Amino acid sequence: MASPHPTSAPPVIVLDGVTFAYTADGPDIIDIPAWSVAAGEHAFVSGASGSGKSTLLNLVTGTLVPNTGTITLAGQPFSSAPARQRDHLRATHIGVVFQQFNLIGYLTVQQNIAAAAYFAKNKRPDLNQRIAELVDALQLPDSVLQARAETLSVGQQQRVAIARALVNQPEVLVVDEPTSALDANARDRFMNLLIDNARESAVLFVSHDTSLKHHFESHIDMASLNQAKGKV
Repeated sequence: MASPHPTSAPPVIVLDGVTFAYTADGPDIIDIPAWSVAAGEHAFVSGASGSGKSTLLNLVTGTLVPNTGTITLAGQPFSSAPARQRDHLRATHIGVVFQQFNLIGYLTVQQNIAAAAYFAKNKRPDLNQRIAELVDALQLPDSVLQARAETLSVGQQQRVAIARALVNQPEVLVVDEPTSALDANARDRFMNLLIDNARESAVLFVSHDTSLKHHFESHIDMASLNQAKGKV
């Protein structure tokens, strides 16, 4: 099942005949005949616990490879690439906002964001300006740039995580259950900031909270996307 594309933009992620099981004799956790996400599309992926959302994310980001089928990223073979090449493609083309943010507490905000550029081998001369612009766009004061990440509030850490994910201007932004610890007001502020700052990226937003789906152009239900009968 192909996802609906809001424009005629080409797909940036393509899954073709993808299956995955964690053990050789275990049930398939993922069985997706066909699915794609267009460049610039903002897609909301929902499903109950155990529906395969986390496994799908790991396949899309290349930390898992399918047992059968192929995944293409930005027009390049991804799932079939050697591990080192997958790492480079991920760092270059995908930004990830993790549920637990995964910031390095003893590093400054500037260093945390710059780390993503380092792993992508992004040597743009205006990197510091890019970081400062992202921090400003995400409504953080300039003073946080030299603050250690561990000294920030949860809401500030979350916005730093968005800046880190966007610093390389990725074609794909993957967002994993980022609002589970937020109250309603903080959740709405986060969603507005995320959408406003990720307009040029394809966004794959995964959550069990279907109240968020109105922020997105397409809604993918794991129960209909995934033909597998197994559970994660």
